Amino acid sequence: MKKKIALLLTASLLFASGSCAVRSNNWGTIRENHEVTRLFRSYEIRPDYNYFYYGVFLEPDTIMGIDKKYTVQSKFWKPLALSSDQLKRWVRDLDRSRDDANFARSYMGSYQGAYILDPERSAIGIWYSKLDWGVFHFPGENVIIAYPPSLKPGSESIRFRPRDD
Repeated sequence: MKKKIALLLTASLLFASGSCAVRSNNWGTIRENHEVTRLFRSYEIRPDYNYFYYGVFLEPDTIMGIDKKYTVQSKFWKPLALSSDQLKRWVRDLDRSRDDANFARSYMGSYQGAYILDPERSAIGIWYSKLDWGVFHFPGENVIIAYPPSLKPGSESIRFRPRDD
C-alpha cells in the first residue's frame, strides 16, 4: 500500500510540475524501440552499462541499463551485476502471462524495450518493462535520479485472468 501511495504521489507531483520540468529542461524519459526489445531478448549484456532492476528480484517489473559514465541515485532501483544467464532467465519468465501481472494495455502482455533519454533526447540507457512510463531527473552533470516506473497517467493496464487448463 505504501508503494502505491508513493507512486501516486510521485506521479501527481511530476504531472503537476510538468510545465516547470519543461522550462528547466533537466528531465528525461523513455522512448519505446523494437531494437532495444530485440537486444534484451537476445540476452545481450552491454559492457558499457550498469544494470538495475525495479520490483521483486525473481520477477522484476523493469530492468534498465545506464551508461557507466552516469551515477544513478534512487532508493527504488536496485543495482546488480547482470549476467547473460540471469537476463535469459528473466526474459524467458517475464513474458509469460501471469494472473497477477499488470501490463500496459498497448504491450499486450509482453515486456517491451525502450531507450532512456536525457534532457537533450540522447540515448543514455536501455529499459525493458511491462510498464510504459519512466521519468528521470538530471540534477547535475552525469547524475540521474531514477523514479519508479509506472503506467502513463490516464493509460489503462490489462489484468490477466487465470487460464482454463
